[in-house]
Amino acid sequence: MEGSKIEELVEQLKIENEIEKNYLKKQLNMMKFMMVSMAGIFLVLFLAVVILLPKVIETLTSANNAISQISSTMEEIDGIFDSVSSLVEESEQGISMAIDSMNSIDFEGLNQSITDLGNVVSPLAKFFSKF
Repeated sequence: MEGSKIEELVEQLKIENEIEKNYLKKQLNMMKFMMVSMAGIFLVLFLAVVILLPKVIETLTSANNAISQISSTMEEIDGIFDSVSSLVEESEQGISMAIDSMNSIDFEGLNQSITDLGNVVSPLAKFFSKF
């Protein structure tokens, strides 16, 4: 009896060993699949970096150049605005001087002088119109 019990236990160990082998084979296959998948992902990422990195650097360089040009253009615009501002101030001073000159004219006296001149010229015009 004892011999059959041992044989049963050995048979059970063989069955369990086969089941464990099957699980280990599945696990090995799964590990191989994961390794191939990870290598594929790594390859895709590596290629993406190799292909895209120069383009990203080129784009950033172009953006930096554009920003530099925009900055210099803004400085030129500031200079133009300063010139226009000083031109407006000079024009304002000239207009102010002209208005002051016009305000200093004695229009009543000028009107009176024109009337007096008209009074003097009118008899002369009548006199010379007879000739």
